[in-house]
Amino acid sequence: MSSNLVLSGVKIQNSPMFHVKFDGCQGVLIDKLSISSPKLSPNTDGIHLGNTRGVGIYNSMISNGKKN
Repeated sequence: MSSNLVLSGVKIQNSPMFHVKFDGCQGVLIDKLSISSPKLSPNTDGIHLGNTRGVGIYNSMISNGKKN
């Protein structure tokens, strides 16, 4: 429940649930975010948005599977 947020240059790996969650926010800028989790991880949503407006996601990588 925040306004005018910036999330930049963050790396999240192997989170057991949500990686990033925004709920009730307005004006969210996400840039250079890296999210990765193993192929069989349960409920790995990456970026979870609820009741949030004005979201921009740039230069980011979200992966829920293993790289071979």
